[in-house]
Parts: sequence; structure tokens; C-alpha cells
Amino acid sequence: MKICLITDDYLPSSRKSAGKMMHELALEFKSRGHDVTVVAPSANLKKSSEISQLDGVTVCQFRSGEIKNVSNVKRAINETLLSYHAWGALKPYFKQDHHDLIIYYSPTIFWGRLVR
Repeated sequence: MKICLITDDYLPSSRKSAGKMMHELALEFKSRGHDVTVVAPSANLKKSSEISQLDGVTVCQFRSGEIKNVSNVKRAINETLLSYHAWGALKPYFKQDHHDLIIYYSPTIFWGRLVR
């Protein structure tokens, strides 16, 4: 099964516990024979997106505004734009690489448009 995990925090650009736990979940799916893709924002990317491999997991990062350790107003604006930025940067990847299951992680409530 092709599984896509969508999260607001992931390795290697983050070392927070949520990012590590999502990686552990991805590795568990991988160990059970699934093909796993993780989609996550990064405020540090120079280009609009970057697709890489980490421990056999495909990591699709897209450039976004900061959503961690910033003011509530800045975070609200940048989180509202997450789906827009992800789709704009990764549309060709999503169009050619369909997934059987999509799991997206809260606390952000703004992944709905991307998932749809």
C-alpha cells in the first residue's frame, strides 16, 4: 500500500519530538512492507520543494513561512497557507504518484484542502 503522511514537523529539518514520532511511524509502516511518503513544510528551503529519501522513506518538503516559535498572528497566516504552498510546490509529484491512504497529523487544521 502507498501511504502518505502529512505533518507540520519532520526530520531532517526538525529535531522536535513530533517530527521524530512521525518518522518512527513512517518506519513502522515501511517495516510492514508499505511504500511511505512524508509531506512536511520547511521554512529553510531555498527552492519551492525538495524530495529526498530518509531511511527508505520519501520525504517531500515544501517551502513555507515559519509556523513554530513565532507570534500567533504570523503562525495563523502561515498555517492558513500550508495547503496552498504544498499543492503549488508538489502538484507534479502528487499528480503522478497517487497514494492509497493519507494520514495527516494535527494540531494544524489547515491540511484539509491539500488532502482533498
